[in-house]
Amino acid sequence: MKVLAAAASQARPDSLASFYATAALEVANRFKEREENVRVDVIECAATLVRSTSLAAAAAPEAVAALGGEGLLLPQLMAQSLKLLGGKANEKSKSAVLNLLKQLVTVLPGTSLQPYLEKLVVVLGATLKETGKGTSAALKLDALSFLRQLLLCDSPELRASLQPHLPTLLPQALATTSEDWYKLVAEALRVVSALVQALRPLPYRDASTDGLDHESSDHSSDEAMGEAGAAAAAASEVSPQVVALVAPLLAALTPRLEAHDIDQEIKEGAIGLAGQVLASLGDVLPPADKQAVLALLAEKLKNEITRMPALKALGAAARSPLKLDLGTVLAPAVGDLALFLRQQSRPLKQTTLETLMALVPASRHSSESALPPALLAQVLTECAPLVNSGDLFLSHLALQLTCLVVPLLPPGGGVAEALQASVLPPALQLCGSSLVQGRALASLLRLLRDLVRLNAAGAGFEDLYQSLRRQAESFGSSGSSAPPKQAVANLGRGLACLCIYAPDMERQATVNALLQDLQPSTSSASNNSEINRTLALLTLGELGQHKDLSAVAGLQALVHGGFEATAEDTKSAAAFCLGGLAVGAMATSLPPILEALRTSPKHHYLLLAALKEVIGAHAQPSSAATNPRDFAPYLDPVLEPLLQHCRSPEEGVRTMVRTRVLEEGMHREFVFQGSIIGLGVCMSWHTLTPFFLK
Repeated sequence: MKVLAAAASQARPDSLASFYATAALEVANRFKEREENVRVDVIECAATLVRSTSLAAAAAPEAVAALGGEGLLLPQLMAQSLKLLGGKANEKSKSAVLNLLKQLVTVLPGTSLQPYLEKLVVVLGATLKETGKGTSAALKLDALSFLRQLLLCDSPELRASLQPHLPTLLPQALATTSEDWYKLVAEALRVVSALVQALRPLPYRDASTDGLDHESSDHSSDEAMGEAGAAAAAASEVSPQVVALVAPLLAALTPRLEAHDIDQEIKEGAIGLAGQVLASLGDVLPPADKQAVLALLAEKLKNEITRMPALKALGAAARSPLKLDLGTVLAPAVGDLALFLRQQSRPLKQTTLETLMALVPASRHSSESALPPALLAQVLTECAPLVNSGDLFLSHLALQLTCLVVPLLPPGGGVAEALQASVLPPALQLCGSSLVQGRALASLLRLLRDLVRLNAAGAGFEDLYQSLRRQAESFGSSGSSAPPKQAVANLGRGLACLCIYAPDMERQATVNALLQDLQPSTSSASNNSEINRTLALLTLGELGQHKDLSAVAGLQALVHGGFEATAEDTKSAAAFCLGGLAVGAMATSLPPILEALRTSPKHHYLLLAALKEVIGAHAQPSSAATNPRDFAPYLDPVLEPLLQHCRSPEEGVRTMVRTRVLEEGMHREFVFQGSIIGLGVCMSWHTLTPFFLK
C-alpha cells in the first residue's frame, strides 16, 4: 500500500485514470482490514490518490470522472468510510477516514456527495458528542475541520442540502467550545462562524473592488446596492428556529470575547465569530447585547495582538446588507483607524483602509449624528501619504476611501479645503506618474469624475484641469530630452475624464483650446509645444470614445496632420486619437479610416493602429455592460482592408494586422475568409502560427 501511495503521489496526470481502472476499487475493498496499522495505510493510500486527483483535476478530468462517476468506486468508498466512522474502529482509523473525506470534498462536485450527506451529519454529530481525553480531542478536531470544509465548499447544491441539518449541528459545535484544549476550542469557534454564515447566507460586496471602471461605477454601485437591499429584505424574516439559537450563541461567545488570558487562536476565533454574528444576525440580536459585542470589538482595536482580527470583524459587520446601526462605537472606531494608517505594517494599513471603506458608508445608517467633518478631514489627512506610485494597491484603496468620504463633507468650500490640505495634491501628482495603472488609475479617474460632478469651489473642473496642465508644462521645462510616454498618456486620461463629466459649455471651450494645441510647432526647439500637441491628441482620443466629436470643424484634418510629425510619440498619439474619435462616431469617422487604408499610399501602419483602437474599444467587456457597442455591422468592411494588408511587403504592417486580429477575437473570421480567397504564403503563416503555438 505504501508503494502504491508513493506511485499515486508522483504519477503524471494522464496516468491517474489507470490507477482508478486497476487499483482504486481494490483499495476501497480493503478498508475492512482487521489489523489497525494496515487499515490506516489503506485509507491513507486512497486519500493520496484522491489528493493527487485534486491537484491535477484540470489536466485529468477523466480521473475525476472515474472517482465521482456512476461506477462502484465512490459508493464503496463512502460506505466503508461511514461504517468506520459510525462503528467501533480505532480513532486513528477514524482520523484517516476524515482526512479522506476532506480530500473528496475538495475534488468532487457537491452533487456527488449529496446522497451521503444525511449519514455524514449523523456520524459527525456522534463524533462531536464523544467524551474522553487525549486522542478523543484530536478526533473531534479532525471532525470539526472536515465540517468546516464541508460548510465552506463552493457547491450551491451541497450547501442547500446542508441547510436542514444546520440547526442540529450548531448546538453540537457550541458545546465543543467549552472543551479544555485550545486548538479544539479555536476550531470550534471557526466552525460556529461558518455555521452562522450558512444559516443565513447574505450577499456581501467587497469594497476594495468598487468603481474599477470610471464610467460604469455609478451604475454598478447602484445595481449592487439594490441587489443587496433586496437580498436583505428577503432575509429580514428569520425563522424562529434560528432566533432560538441566538441566546446560546451569545452565551458561548461573550466569555471568550471578554477573557484576556486565553490563547491567541481562541481570541481570533471569538473575534471572527463576533463579526459573523453581527453581520448575519445583527438585526435579531437584543440591542443591549449588540452594543456590548460592538464595544468589545472596539476594545480589541486597542491591543496590537487582537487589532487585525477586530478590524476584519468590524468590517464584516459594517458591510452587512442588514445595514446595522453601529451606534456610539462608529465615530471612536473611525478615529482610531485613521491613526492606524501611520503604522509601518503594510497588512495593517491595507486592512485598516478596507475597514474604513466599510465604516464610512455605514455612518448613514447610524442613529447617532453623522461623522464630524473634522474626523472626516482627519481620515483624508492620514490617507494622503499613501497616495503615491510606491504602492499602487494602497493608493487604490486610499483613493476609493476618498471617494466615499467626499460626499459626506459639508458642501461649499469645506470640500476643497479638506482635499487641498490632504489627498488632492498627491492624487494629481500621481496622475502624472508613468507607473500608475490598473485599479489605482481607475480609482484616480473615479475621484476626478466625482469632483467634477460635485463642482465644489476650488476643486471644480477648471481648477483640476489647470492643475493637470501645469504638470504637462513641467515636463517640457524640466530640461529632459523627452517626458515618460506613459506619464503623458495618464495625464491625457485624466484630462479626458474631466472633460467627459464637465458641463457642455466648458467641454466645448476645452475642445477648442485643444485644437489650438494641435497646430504643428513652427519652432524645432519647442519641446513644450510638441508635448502639448501629443497631450491634446491623447486627450481628444480618450474624450472621443465617450462623446461624439465628429461635428468639430477641422478636427480630422489636424489629427491626420499628426501623421507627418517628426516625433514618433506624436504619430502614435495621432493614431490613437483617430481611433478614439471613430469609436464615438462609428458611422461618420470609421469609413474615412477604411478608405485611407484602401487608397492612401502611405501611413498604413498608423491607420492600422487607429483601427486597432476601434476594435479594442468594442472588445472591452466593461463598456459592453453599460454602453453596449455592436461591432457586427462593421465586421465585413473592416476585414476587407485587413485581408488586403496581410500581403503588404512591410513586415511591420503584416505583424500589426496579425496581432490586432488575434487580440480582438476576429481570428476565426479572418482564417475563414482567407481560406476562401486563397491568399499568399506570408498571410497564411501569420494567420495560422498562433494555432501551432497553443
